[in-house]
Amino acid sequence: MTVFGKVPEQGKPDYESALHWAEKAVDGGDADGMAIMAHLLMQGPDSIRDPEKGRELYGRAAAAGSVQGLYGYGLDLLGTAQNASERERGLSYIHKAAQGGFADAELTLGTVLEYEGGKDAQAFDHFMKAAEAGRSAAQMKVGIAYYQGRGVERDVSKAETWLRKAAQGGETEAIALVGDINLQGDGVTPNFPEAHSWYRRAAESGHAGAAVTLAQLIYNGMGCAADPVEAKKLLELAASHGNAAAKDLLQRFG
Repeated sequence: MTVFGKVPEQGKPDYESALHWAEKAVDGGDADGMAIMAHLLMQGPDSIRDPEKGRELYGRAAAAGSVQGLYGYGLDLLGTAQNASERERGLSYIHKAAQGGFADAELTLGTVLEYEGGKDAQAFDHFMKAAEAGRSAAQMKVGIAYYQGRGVERDVSKAETWLRKAAQGGETEAIALVGDINLQGDGVTPNFPEAHSWYRRAAESGHAGAAVTLAQLIYNGMGCAADPVEAKKLLELAASHGNAAAKDLLQRFG
């Protein structure tokens, strides 16, 4: 069970009811219930928020061995750390959560190592564990690592495979990157129809850069019949998201 995942698409979250049932689980001594209640108190709406109590519950859940508690407590410690010692303490809890099989902890550790720089191989290992557990954000990280050869030998085929998985999980950037791979060819003939398809999916999901690239392809008739009207619509879409390149191209195209 993942507390920190996406809210289901169906229905509207009922935080008050969730808190009510989580509190019952806490009264019964359930460690995961403590983690759930802590999450609600720290991340829920203002009407139920109580960060101090949330931290206390995270600490209790972590002490009881809940991987969700370990992760939440570690994140809180990491976010409030004032020095290297406090930071390491927070990371130690996240490491324990990862050792307990909590995929989000693996993703966080990979992100921390990536941010530090010079630790691409270690970051890749954490991303891969989270990716194999189905975390779409980690699948995108793995795909990018393979494409760029960061922490692992470059492999465009594996890059596209993992980026496609991430795209299926709703990662808009991954959708655009699959378009890039098909457009660039990378040693083979570019697949314009496939690139068009992925860029359009990304653009429809709000990716302004993909809309700009697709507009340029369509305007110049690359892989399709030239269609300045459609190209302009795509640029206007990107410009509405604040994309500077789209605004510049609209001025030049007229």
